[in-house]
Amino acid sequence: MMAMSGVFALLRILGAIGLLRHRLWGLGLSLANCLVTLTLMIFLLPAGLLDGALSGTALVLMLTARLGHTPDGQPKLI
Repeated sequence: MMAMSGVFALLRILGAIGLLRHRLWGLGLSLANCLVTLTLMIFLLPAGLLDGALSGTALVLMLTARLGHTPDGQPKLI
């Protein structure tokens, strides 16, 4: 269990570095990590509830930043 936590921590750090450098792979890695965390939180109750809430919040914030508004205030088109 500790090894799995270390792998998830390393992947989250790499995803955060990619997001800070505005790289698409950072967004993809972070989105995948959030989705895996949300899927696995069911098996880690009750501690997984907080992890799921934080991961869900991060997922919404990343998608809002990526698909939000253009610099002139107009909504981005998909």
